[in-house]
Amino acid sequence: MRLTDLIKNLGATPLPQGDLFRSEQASEKTVERESFEPSREAGLNALDRFLDSAGIEYRKKRNLDMGFAKHPFVSNLSPYIACGLVTSKEVIDRVLEKHSNETAGKFIQEIIWRSYWKGWLEHRPNLWQCYWDLLMNSTDSIQMTPVLDDKYRKTCQGQTDIAIFNSWVKELKETGYLHNHARMWFASIWIFTFELPWELGADFFYRHLLDGDPATNTLSWRWVAGLHTRGKTYLATKKNITQFANNRLSEEDIGEAGLDRLAIKARSITENLPSRAFKLSGLQEKDVDYKNQQNKRAGLLLTEVDLSVRLDSGVITDIAGLKLAPRSPIGLSSEPVESFISLAIKSTLARMAADNNNILVEQSQLLSIRAVVEWAKKRNLDSVLAPYAPQGPAKEALKILQRQLLLHNIELSEIGNAYDQHIWPHSKAGFFQLNKKIPDILGALGVRTGTS
Repeated sequence: MRLTDLIKNLGATPLPQGDLFRSEQASEKTVERESFEPSREAGLNALDRFLDSAGIEYRKKRNLDMGFAKHPFVSNLSPYIACGLVTSKEVIDRVLEKHSNETAGKFIQEIIWRSYWKGWLEHRPNLWQCYWDLLMNSTDSIQMTPVLDDKYRKTCQGQTDIAIFNSWVKELKETGYLHNHARMWFASIWIFTFELPWELGADFFYRHLLDGDPATNTLSWRWVAGLHTRGKTYLATKKNITQFANNRLSEEDIGEAGLDRLAIKARSITENLPSRAFKLSGLQEKDVDYKNQQNKRAGLLLTEVDLSVRLDSGVITDIAGLKLAPRSPIGLSSEPVESFISLAIKSTLARMAADNNNILVEQSQLLSIRAVVEWAKKRNLDSVLAPYAPQGPAKEALKILQRQLLLHNIELSEIGNAYDQHIWPHSKAGFFQLNKKIPDILGALGVRTGTS
């Protein structure tokens, strides 16, 4: 089943849970702990707490995994940035008010990586569907191989003989977050020690990470596997884990159990993708100023892609939110992910309603594709505006919505993001080519230069 077919079939009815993931999903529903409040205010508070540490301290200590939900040396901003509750640009702006370009350079690079990954995939739009097809094939294959199916289930449930890996599984499921270094170790162990398909690991992450996005997640897993940069793999070692996760090993009483069985060599992974997977495509330039919406009755549709869209009260008459697009071939996301994204959209709707008395905001529920069409018809809209969606489920959902709206002579227009549109043209090749352009990009965006 293609991704477009899956999303189209959603309508207003949730997908049934597939057998492969049912036992895992049942445990997720019992989780009560939430580590991140899904609001812009919470994101800005997290930014305030991190600012002093964004320079030298971040550069020196960012690789330390201090333990379950203990990450004082990284920003913890990625869930807020991923959905646009807080933007990358305003984070960089605030950081450079406190630190120089030199001292905060490493952190700024890490912020820009997310947009780089998106841009890299935008240049190769077919790769996402190829990944989706590969994932579906692996899902079918694993169900027909009892030994592999059992190993996969136990790995997803944190029932392996590597104790720290089990701790990461627990943290990921309960909080929707993992330290970046832990994500690399996790992916390496999944691929090279457990010898499970990388695409199933990417799917596991994407369903559970609050900050998950198609490009960053998929391409990061490909990088660990040695598929993004051919032959360049990332291999987790006992020495590296004990050096940077020692606090976790001791405080959680995990110890080094199982670390001696880590793979000592990265196996070579091959893939047979069609040539179209890596075919370069031109970028779509999108309006960022609503210029083409004058004299129209336009509604704004909020999605998980970007909640930072600017309102133009002279154009927007109505606002609503779109339901979370499925992150997996069987349509499942973890309960913490679904809750965080849904509440993030709803909190944004509430904020917009409070700030714009002349705009009618649909706050009672998030809308399915079918319900968006009915909303647009009921409100007599000429067009529906949505933040531009890069490659992934949200983009496919918007394609379907566009076709449905056109049946009623209603346009769907995507609004671009100036930050991404400055970065993506430089994201065709390796990151370090982009890195050379960062000062010029930030200057073009009007980012203030740090002086301290």
